[in-house]
Amino acid sequence: MHEFLIFYIHSMKFPISLSLVTMLTALPMVASALMITPADFYNDVRTNSFEAAGINLLTRENIVKGYGSRTFGPTRVINRAEFLKVAVLASGMSVSSVGQNCFPDVRATHWFSPFVCDAKEHGVVKGVENGFFHPEYTVTYGEALKMLTLLFEYDITFASGHWAEQYYKAAAARGVDLPITIDLDRPLTRGQAARLAAAFVAESQGQLEQLRRAEKDQYSSVSSSSSSQTSSSNSSSSSSSSFSSSSSVSNRPLDPMSDTMTRSQFLLLGETSAILGSAKFFIEEEPIDVKAISINLVSEVPTVQSFLVYDDERRLLGRAMLNTSTSSTNRNYRLEIPAGTFIIDKRVQRSVYFRAQLSMKDAGGLGNQNVQISNVTVLANGVWSNDAYTKASASSDVFPIFVSARSTITSVVNAGQTNAPLVTSANQMIGSFTFTGRKTDNNAKINVTTLVFQIEQTGTVTLSNVKIGTSGVPDRTDCIVSGSLVTCNSIPESLGSLTDGPRTIVVYGDVAAADPAHASLRLTLNESGSSSAAGSVTWTDGTSTFTWVAKDAPVVMGTYYKY
Repeated sequence: MHEFLIFYIHSMKFPISLSLVTMLTALPMVASALMITPADFYNDVRTNSFEAAGINLLTRENIVKGYGSRTFGPTRVINRAEFLKVAVLASGMSVSSVGQNCFPDVRATHWFSPFVCDAKEHGVVKGVENGFFHPEYTVTYGEALKMLTLLFEYDITFASGHWAEQYYKAAAARGVDLPITIDLDRPLTRGQAARLAAAFVAESQGQLEQLRRAEKDQYSSVSSSSSSQTSSSNSSSSSSSSFSSSSSVSNRPLDPMSDTMTRSQFLLLGETSAILGSAKFFIEEEPIDVKAISINLVSEVPTVQSFLVYDDERRLLGRAMLNTSTSSTNRNYRLEIPAGTFIIDKRVQRSVYFRAQLSMKDAGGLGNQNVQISNVTVLANGVWSNDAYTKASASSDVFPIFVSARSTITSVVNAGQTNAPLVTSANQMIGSFTFTGRKTDNNAKINVTTLVFQIEQTGTVTLSNVKIGTSGVPDRTDCIVSGSLVTCNSIPESLGSLTDGPRTIVVYGDVAAADPAHASLRLTLNESGSSSAAGSVTWTDGTSTFTWVAKDAPVVMGTYYKY
């Protein structure tokens, strides 16, 4: 699932001509009065929480919807792409039906592209860090206020101090700021984001006061329809009791991380990792009450402090710690679970998934260690018989290999045009690629040391005297052309370092063609590689050297040059 809140495009209730779109970037989402009444949409949204009224309002207006099993995830953070989509739908801004390549990290095929690109066109968002949008970054309170105040066309007056102070003051003047103490640089949770967006929607309809009373659970003074809706809500709550667990289970925190992809990648020291895998369980005999979960690794990894274990509703079951009592190999981690916390019903498949907590480098964490789960078992008691059970996870479960590191390359994108004219001459730019990375300690490095480009050409194009360089550095490094490959070895740190920020590497060469009118040329970093196979990119974190990147193949396709 590409998002953890599934957003639906709300059909506009106002006809908008294309000429008006250029003048009006935001229109009210709803023409009729909003229904601000109690509801029971989600199991993990407490009806007396301050966020509940806003979440319910946005759900009714089809601006947000839970991601399955009546779950909203109010305590989880929300990223920039997800929040921008909420803000756009809340404002009612017209959205294109197709995406565009409007930022280096926003491609036409991305689900969020239409929202980001249309918002960029209207001046709502701009690039950060050398023009990248960074859709995966968690949205801060200040960023959220900027998006909403611009989309709802508030009057913005410059204010000194924090860059977002002007947007905060514009929101506060109309009473739609969050009525809590929160720093402008603080990431928003999904509940806070919904509460904020709902206030803008309610204010645009003249119903902000009713929403604020509802946030305090004072629905009786909001609407005369409250009693009927409350009855409906209570009925819904009763009918959905099968979704509820004991209070001890429902109060368990939800996974705050938004990624769901399970693929081989780098695990940064000192951080909680991506999902290392999930284990499925199915039982024929009777329901079982799980009392322990046992995780075995393929090999010992001292860098892994523990595993966070979540159930299939994203609730934290607990932290599995290294089990030294029965294991001499230090490969077993075990989580003890209170009775009634995790029950696997008869003939109902349940699953759990895992995130590793890695030690910092200065606390014993080591890079270049393979982290792979071998198998998972649950120890349980039969609910009917009280018999002891030991159940292994499904044989179809596959656990990828992950590798610990002090840093990682997060993106490689084409920094040039998609298409450009082919010039047959000496010293021509034949490719431009931007590399971005991330590190977890101040002394870590991210240096690209080798690049192997695949030459894609028609019309018998010949390349020679190929070199790479970068802006601001006069020196260039020679590359070797052999058959259909260009290999750039021993790239100096002055050209290949991403340690202090993104780096754009430019490829130059002498271009000749037997028939230029029918010639084309493109350089591609084709192979992503893996922990066991070298790819097109070799890099170092300052301690270890890696010959792969955690990307799909091809890693990046350069500019397509054609006569």
